[in-house]
Amino acid sequence: MPGNAFTFLSPKLVFGRGKAAEALISGMKDASITNPFVITGENGLARLQKDIIIPVFGANTIVTNKNHYGLSGEPTVEQARQVTVMAKEAGCDGIIAIGGGSALDLAK
Repeated sequence: MPGNAFTFLSPKLVFGRGKAAEALISGMKDASITNPFVITGENGLARLQKDIIIPVFGANTIVTNKNHYGLSGEPTVEQARQVTVMAKEAGCDGIIAIGGGSALDLAK
């Protein structure tokens, strides 16, 4: 199973209005993530564009289908497999979930 090993890192939770971008930048730096695969809710990129996406990733960084997955509803095993393949193909070095429980569950 060495080829299928992974690390799940969740060192801290940050709460507070306007704190998400700052916490995400810090967490990515701490985990040495430079090319993340981002999982959001179905409309996450559009909804989070101004407050999180642009401040953290820049204006033109993750708005591609190569390193983003917008999830609708509860995640399935097939979606987990699909996201794994997508992240590997995009050469991502970490997975970041932004949003509610479904995005977090799929990222895990």
